[in-house]
Amino acid sequence: MADWSTWDVIVLVAAVYVACAALVRLMRNHRDKIFRELQQQWEFEKNRKQEEERLERKRKAIEERKRLDGERRKRRTSEAA
Repeated sequence: MADWSTWDVIVLVAAVYVACAALVRLMRNHRDKIFRELQQQWEFEKNRKQEEERLERKRKAIEERKRLDGERRKRRTSEAA
């Protein structure tokens, strides 16, 4: 490196700077892509869980309604007898 001129060093520094800047940009883009994918997965799972909870509440309400209807029928038949 002792026989390099000032311009050689300037070109080398510029090339290193451009390479580092490009690498940083690529890494940021990759990070953002991974972040978006994880965010989409999180939203999907959150929505899926909410839907499961809604269906479970609906199922329990139907079961409770059936139980109450059965009790009413028993009372009616026992009152009629």
